[in-house]
Amino acid sequence: MQPNNDIYASVLLALLLIATNLKPILMFREWFNFKINTTFKQYQNERKKKNNIRS
Repeated sequence: MQPNNDIYASVLLALLLIATNLKPILMFREWFNFKINTTFKQYQNERKKKNNIRS
């Protein structure tokens, strides 16, 4: 029975950590998505330019 208590304790600790750091995590996710979107758009623009040069 003892290991189960340790598992519950660590899960509770992890939940507490996540709950207290929720805002930074959300901010990071927003920033990460923004980064991916901007790099993808740049990549698409580069491809458009190359296609325009070829044609």
